[in-house]
Amino acid sequence: MQNVDKFINYPANSSYRSVFGRKVVSSDKRSIFMFLKSTFGIGSSRILVLCSSAGILPAHPVYSLGESKFIRLNATVSKFLISRRLHKRTTSDILETGRLKTYKYFRLVQGLPVRNQRTHTNGHTSRRRDRSVLRTLVLNSLG
Repeated sequence: MQNVDKFINYPANSSYRSVFGRKVVSSDKRSIFMFLKSTFGIGSSRILVLCSSAGILPAHPVYSLGESKFIRLNATVSKFLISRRLHKRTTSDILETGRLKTYKYFRLVQGLPVRNQRTHTNGHTSRRRDRSVLRTLVLNSLG
C-alpha cells in the first residue's frame, strides 16, 4: 500500500505532528477512524480497540486531538506490527518458506491458491493477482 501522506497537500503555514511516523497536519479534517484505516495493518475492529484503549472517539476529526491524546494513541499503536514492520515481517516469512522449499512457497511463486483450494473451476482470483511483486522478491532473494 502506498503512503497516503505524499498525496496530501500540506498548507505552508500549518504545523504537523507525527503519529507512528506519519504526518498529521493540524488542519486535517479526516476522522481518526479514516486516518488509521489508511494505514497498512490496521483494520476496522483494531481501530475500535485502539481508540477505546486510548480513550478517543473514532469519529472525532484528527485536528481535535490534544497532545496527551496523541501520545496515548502513539503508545497504543506502537504495540502492533503495522506499515513497514509488517511488510518486512511478511516478506521475511515468505522468504523463509522459500528457504525451506515448502509446497506453499512453490504455489505462491506460481500464483496458484495456497491453502488446498481446487483450481479446476476455481482459483481465478489468485491467478489474476499481480504477481510481479512476489517474483521480484524471489529474484532479489536469489541473487
